[in-house]
Amino acid sequence: MKDVNDNQTADLLPIKRPRGRPRTGSALPGAVRQAKYRAKLAENTVTVTFNRDDVPALKLLLANPNPALDVDQDTLDRLVATLFTSALEQGR
Repeated sequence: MKDVNDNQTADLLPIKRPRGRPRTGSALPGAVRQAKYRAKLAENTVTVTFNRDDVPALKLLLANPNPALDVDQDTLDRLVATLFTSALEQGR
């Protein structure tokens, strides 16, 4: 039996909690987190290569879209802007 007046016993002394948020044990190293982030970003972009001779045809198709495809105007504007920007960056 333990004496309640005994403050020398280790299991009766309060244990001070460490500072900060407790560890969960499921933290990833920085390199793994960065690799996951880059993989997630890579899913969002697509690289397509066109011949320079095909750019006028692409511009014509984007200016006169097929109504049966049901592509909204925002998507078309984004495609046109991307095409024009990439054509200017390539020095055409």
